Amino acid sequence: MNQSKKNSPNHIQKLKRSGAIRIDVEKLAREYDNPALAKKAGHVYQLWQDGEITLQKSGDLLWQRNLHMIVNASSRLKKNYEFPHKLGNNSYIFCTDDHAYELRALMLK
Repeated sequence: MNQSKKNSPNHIQKLKRSGAIRIDVEKLAREYDNPALAKKAGHVYQLWQDGEITLQKSGDLLWQRNLHMIVNASSRLKKNYEFPHKLGNNSYIFCTDDHAYELRALMLK
């Protein structure tokens, strides 16, 4: 196979699906974690160690209002993940919605 086909997005996706490429979810979560999003006024997504995705107000209102569950936790996870931020016995990252959905999908593989 020529080099350009080896690096094509389709080829990489096939390798991921086949299990030939192992994604380190925790490492990617550390890369995607963006606490600055929580400091800016507006809203911030969080991905939790059990696959739950939440949304809450950010900036001065962070942790002052309810968390809104966007996607519930999954019982299909094959691993207990550890993320950088802790809240009680739980861990999470601050991230964009795209990153939350991407990582959750990887957690379920």
